Amino acid sequence: MPHLALSDVTAILVTKGDVDLQSILDSLPYRDVRIWNNADTVLDAKTFGRWLCAESPGTERVWYFQDDDVIFRDHDALLREHRPGLATLNMPSPWYESVQASWEPLYLGMFGGGALVPRYLARAAFAPYLERYGCDDLFLELCDLVAGTFIPWHRVDLGFETLPQATAPDRICRRPGNEARRELMRGRVHELFAAR
Repeated sequence: MPHLALSDVTAILVTKGDVDLQSILDSLPYRDVRIWNNADTVLDAKTFGRWLCAESPGTERVWYFQDDDVIFRDHDALLREHRPGLATLNMPSPWYESVQASWEPLYLGMFGGGALVPRYLARAAFAPYLERYGCDDLFLELCDLVAGTFIPWHRVDLGFETLPQATAPDRICRRPGNEARRELMRGRVHELFAAR
């Protein structure tokens, strides 16, 4: 199987616009890097901004994602691990195990630690949710939980560096009410999965 080339990938970063992205940008080897800054858009698309940005004209056939509060460095290994028809998700232990424990009996892939996603997989993954619930605020914020359940993926464990802003109280995972919102999304996803 041929090695995925840097030129086959568009890197996508989504941000609220309140953190310095330079250290992340310096770590990315891709020639095509795009930023969705929710502070500069009419609609705050929250996490879904990453997917909207990825769908913009001229992006390559595979997207690279990571959150704006981590640095992932082992891009060569990630590219080597790419498999056609699957997203390649960097989910190091013990983070991986904690994510799975929260999502049983389904498996949940997360994109924030460094991920390669073939572009054609995204639309089909979101379609059942959008048809049933529409593009509501819960979806904008927690769409990765939908994508991580319905996009086929395989896991690699290549580590990442957590940046100081990851502990800020306004991060999605730390805001008051996040657990209840996540549980609501979990219920919706499980229902959609059972209806397949």
